[in-house]
Amino acid sequence: MTTLTNKIMNLMKTYHVPGLGLVILNNQTTSTTSLGLAQKGKECVEEDTLFHACSMSKFATSMLVLKLCHQGLLSLDHPVQDYLRSWLLQSEHGPITLRHLLSHQGGIEDPEESFGVHPGRPDMAQIINGETPACPTRIGAVKPPNQEFTYSDAGYCIVQQVVEDVLDIPFETAIDKHLFRPLEMNRSMYEPTSPMTSGHDPDGTVMKDRIPHYPYAAAAGLWSTPSDLMKLVKELFRSLNGEGILFSKEYAMDIISPQGAASWAGLGVFLDGEESSTEISSLGWGEGFQSMMVAEPLEGKAWVIMTNGNTGIHQMKGLIGDVYRLLTTQRVEKERRTVKTDYFIGIVPPEEYLERVQQFQNRWMGNVGVEPHITLKAQGGLSPDRKWLDGVKGVASRFRPFSLSLGEPAYFGETILYLSVHSSDLFKLHREIVQAISPSMEEIRQYFELEAFVPHLTLGKELYPSSIREGVGKPELEVMENQARRKLAPYPRFDVTSIRVYELNTEKKQYEPLIDLPLRTV
Repeated sequence: MTTLTNKIMNLMKTYHVPGLGLVILNNQTTSTTSLGLAQKGKECVEEDTLFHACSMSKFATSMLVLKLCHQGLLSLDHPVQDYLRSWLLQSEHGPITLRHLLSHQGGIEDPEESFGVHPGRPDMAQIINGETPACPTRIGAVKPPNQEFTYSDAGYCIVQQVVEDVLDIPFETAIDKHLFRPLEMNRSMYEPTSPMTSGHDPDGTVMKDRIPHYPYAAAAGLWSTPSDLMKLVKELFRSLNGEGILFSKEYAMDIISPQGAASWAGLGVFLDGEESSTEISSLGWGEGFQSMMVAEPLEGKAWVIMTNGNTGIHQMKGLIGDVYRLLTTQRVEKERRTVKTDYFIGIVPPEEYLERVQQFQNRWMGNVGVEPHITLKAQGGLSPDRKWLDGVKGVASRFRPFSLSLGEPAYFGETILYLSVHSSDLFKLHREIVQAISPSMEEIRQYFELEAFVPHLTLGKELYPSSIREGVGKPELEVMENQARRKLAPYPRFDVTSIRVYELNTEKKQYEPLIDLPLRTV
């Protein structure tokens, strides 16, 4: 048994997770590891042992939809209502498309007490019509599409109904015919067969309902293996190179490209990194199971981790996150490669208040990745060669010190909580620095600069169910806001006499101060 395997087994014991399956893709080389037990006290996990993929089902569903788009049977940007025959999608906010639904931006919200484990096999039209305990409320659009991200199982249920109405066959039959069989995913299904794992609670005991059933195949019903799910990743990589068998490179780019109002949302996956180093992820978390896929398309690298334990905490804060960090740390040390250098420019509050904000954040967040700061200039245009640095130094040396005030908490959308910042001089300094760096208009739009600039000091952000980013849940974010009003007031007014350039430490995955640039001295 290797040192790495020993470390993973020790982590499994720590988190009371009986079984784990892992596949690593490094360009064309694939390695598979199966550890532990399919059920506590029973048979061992093997490469063909099924795990419940939970919300990783959405990645497979998106691949199916793009295959059908490539065949001309569907279109990403056509109103879905035109495809539906068995059910009417009610919306007073304009047409909703498959692109909207696959990126969780269709204006569809999941009703409370819905989309949990349900033993029955109702028709999808019954579910989204609110006729079953699985979803007791009729699904409909509650807000305009393409304006706000709202994670939604209901949206994927509508996708499933579209597929069934257009092909006139059950969704499970459609995805087997158009996706699983062409990719030889022989251990991917919605009614699991042996060998399979059983679900376990956070203390490691077998769940009473050890084989949970979700009657929402497209959203959360898939059972599969890490090896089969890696076949999906490989096909996506081939398609990005124009060599796929399912769909064109253009459709593959849709999957890994930011959609609508959410820069982190692709089609069926979540995005991190930048265009030159995109990272995609898909996470599954259900009764008794957790899983995760992370892939770097441009690097040809990917990881699929599936477990038969529900740790009760987000994947990145439990066993899967620890295993992922273990694997990626080992890779960085082995390859000794440097990830693309990243910079931004900020203003640091006075030390006493900085410590107050840090203590406040540490109570709620995981690894924030940077000290509290007011963003002055985001990453756009700050190239690795640092040719822009002289221009920034010139602006700083000419700009007089000024005062700014921090203010009440506010939100970007409903997901990012920040302290407001008040200073007319700050806008002037921001504009001069942007002009000195001369980023592209696309970068200016991407980072909300110049006219769209909103000075802020970020306190926290919401952690989405299928994201590997650090954050908190929506209820905690609301409590965090109320706490900030009490614990961070009175909000200080202070003089700005310097600006700080930050550089990304790629090994620690956090931003660190590079250089402080003093403003004009009289």
